[in-house]
Amino acid sequence: VFDAYQVSPRPIRPVSVWILTHITSAGSLTRTVSMYLIFTLYDYLVRFEPWPYPAYRCRFRSDGGRVYAGLGLEFRGVGPIRTRQPLRSVRQSTREPRKEEPVQAARVAARRKIEFLDVPEPGPLDENEVRVKLEVLSICGSDIYLEYDAELPEEDYPFVPGAPMHECAGVVVESRDADYAEGQRVIVIPRDVAGMQEQAVQTADRLIKLPEWGDLSEWVMCQHSGTALYSAKHWGNLMGKKIAIIGQGGIGLTFTMIAERQGAQQVAGIDLEEYRCRKSMELGATHTINATNENVQEAATEITDGNLFDVVVDASGNREGLGIAVGLVRDEGQIISFSLVDPVKVMFDHREWMGKNIQINATVIAATDEPVKEIREIVALKERGWIDPGVLKSHDMNFTEVQEAFEMYRLREDGVIKIAMSF
Repeated sequence: VFDAYQVSPRPIRPVSVWILTHITSAGSLTRTVSMYLIFTLYDYLVRFEPWPYPAYRCRFRSDGGRVYAGLGLEFRGVGPIRTRQPLRSVRQSTREPRKEEPVQAARVAARRKIEFLDVPEPGPLDENEVRVKLEVLSICGSDIYLEYDAELPEEDYPFVPGAPMHECAGVVVESRDADYAEGQRVIVIPRDVAGMQEQAVQTADRLIKLPEWGDLSEWVMCQHSGTALYSAKHWGNLMGKKIAIIGQGGIGLTFTMIAERQGAQQVAGIDLEEYRCRKSMELGATHTINATNENVQEAATEITDGNLFDVVVDASGNREGLGIAVGLVRDEGQIISFSLVDPVKVMFDHREWMGKNIQINATVIAATDEPVKEIREIVALKERGWIDPGVLKSHDMNFTEVQEAFEMYRLREDGVIKIAMSF
């Protein structure tokens, strides 16, 4: 098996190239001997200076038992070849090797249990990759009910280092993408949903640039708010309409802020927690319904004078949410389904859905071809002051308190809405 190697940092002369082009038609043994001779001859030839012909570089890599040259030459059956240095770009080859040290990470090791561990620092970057030193993380509701608190098979544990975590922000510390300079602040969508670690390597299609001003612990909130913006685009023009949002966590409150700014006549925030209902009113809701001590259907009928809502958003993260939405929406109204739920099968009144001619839109930004488009847009909207997802941050914590942070979020303690964890 051939490894990927570069023949030499020194140029190959035309005589060497001429020999290489003529040995490809020879037999396997002849080729092997010829390759040995060409490298010996090459070392001899480069000692003579000046050389009156253009210099060439020849790089070799492996692929299925073949060795290919950058000049378009192909050699079969020759090897293995061991040469002076690994194949890499010219820019990389001029750098001093970076000393790799372990970085701190965390992962779910069992249901409701997080463990810390050291993982190797990311190795040399490939073309167009960027290495980011993560500075702030934020827990998503789906991290709780789909991963941390879910009853999963024993063989699913432990998770990969860093999982589950996908709301991350940090600073570029190494880059092989010309659009991302060292020092650039970014939101990162980590690979394998594994953001609970000090460093991440990613490409531009999963990076969102951030301005130099403002607290990263507030900018990171744009990640989850951008996913809500994608869903909100499906409800069209809200001017003068009535909308209800089931669930007033970070996502539901983002829907509330967007609906208020788009001119909805009524914005009703529905939640089980009174403190979240109060926050909903602060951020633009005209009405709230506390589902713990109010009959949601009766309250909705009263708020809308019996007409029910034009649009209902399910951001509850609860398997009952869709069924509640069917009851709250008017005839020929619309349901925006945002939540992923566990267990995955849900029930609702099919006859009522059909009888009302209700339109249901499933909206999952991660399933699209541009999963960061609306995140970039909400960053731009925050820059110009149209919306500020940073107001959703309720707690600042340290990464060493990640277990406590997950438990606080799971139990909805201390008025938690969004937690920012810093390294």
